[in-house]
Amino acid sequence: MTLRGCEVVYDGCPRSYSDGLWWPRTLFGLTAIEDCPGTAEGKTSRSCDDKLGGWQLPDLFNCTSEAFIEHRHQLAALETKDLTLNTYVAVKMAKDVHRAVNITREMYGADLLVTESLLVALLRYEESLVGLNLTHSQDKDYVVHLIGIAGAILRSKYKEKWDKIGELNGDSPDKILDAMARYLKTLTASQHDTFTNPFEVVNDNVGMYM
Repeated sequence: MTLRGCEVVYDGCPRSYSDGLWWPRTLFGLTAIEDCPGTAEGKTSRSCDDKLGGWQLPDLFNCTSEAFIEHRHQLAALETKDLTLNTYVAVKMAKDVHRAVNITREMYGADLLVTESLLVALLRYEESLVGLNLTHSQDKDYVVHLIGIAGAILRSKYKEKWDKIGELNGDSPDKILDAMARYLKTLTASQHDTFTNPFEVVNDNVGMYM
């Protein structure tokens, strides 16, 4: 439908609405690029392929939800050494990321990548600590936040996104589980020094027991 009424498009895909965006008329063999929908940042794409029947599903993998924009900047700062983890930063980061995964109904691929990287960074940071310096000794909810983050990004509905992550950088849920196993070993080694009682933290997808 155009201002001139109905028109039949023979050489491409007609303007259409999908995944919260209006996609412009696009010639066969080309890919339309648009800003991510709503308050998300980044670019999304949708290919027009006559051999596959026209419009293909939009690719929103690289979008970053509003709740994860600040965390994306934090990850970049960690990678450039402009931000260093310490107890205060770890406690706040774990709490804030846990909140982000809880308030985001459907995470984009970039959200998962950022969250995975920050979670693994937090878990590996603990390996450098001993005794009462371990972050859970300073924040009673720290382990709950870590398990909550892991459980959120390991939901089965994100399997296709994890498959794409594996294609992009080789990461998989095993990377998170391995980091969690090393963290549990660290906690166990310092159990007597930190006066940590046996505990269990469980959510729908992940549990930790000591």
